[in-house]
Amino acid sequence: MTQEELSELQHVKELFKKLQELQYSTIGDPALSVSLGAGGYLHSISVFVHVSEEYSNGKALGSFTLAVFLSSKENEDACNACIAFVNAHRTLRA
Repeated sequence: MTQEELSELQHVKELFKKLQELQYSTIGDPALSVSLGAGGYLHSISVFVHVSEEYSNGKALGSFTLAVFLSSKENEDACNACIAFVNAHRTLRA
């Protein structure tokens, strides 16, 4: 793994923590679900986020991916887009 990939691995781990907080904030919400999954191959990591509502029949309303092979900006943008997406759905239901 290159130094750049190691650096991005640490960045993705920090973003994953933000997404976990987002996921925890939906616990008990009857209409919104955030599922996180992480997998790795050869010291890499990919994070998959699945957002769904009770009326979506399990279909993803939004899907976001973070990965070591993406740039820091792409990973940051995906994380922020996921947070904004969930917040927008909360606002629409309020």
